[in-house]
Amino acid sequence: MKRKNREPALKDFLAMLKLRSFEQFLHKLVPTLDAEQQNFLLKELPGTLRKLKKERNRRAHERLQTYQREDVAPLLKKFLGIGQTGVLPFLARMPKTAR
Repeated sequence: MKRKNREPALKDFLAMLKLRSFEQFLHKLVPTLDAEQQNFLLKELPGTLRKLKKERNRRAHERLQTYQREDVAPLLKKFLGIGQTGVLPFLARMPKTAR
């Protein structure tokens, strides 16, 4: 993932989440994760990251760089966990042995 002196990008993480070996890692090497946690990592997280990538790419190529609250609120709520399982709170609660 780290090549040409750059840090992994969003597309690299999305590619990693699609790998069969990542799923096997979750099921076999990380027994501390329950089914709900595995489901979040295998299904919810990739979908959320795809939405973030799509929005980021769309915004990066716009001439006008202003954003309306209603445009970014859904992703912000998903990452922060406002009214739903949040990406950041979920990752923070993962067992230390899985990190």
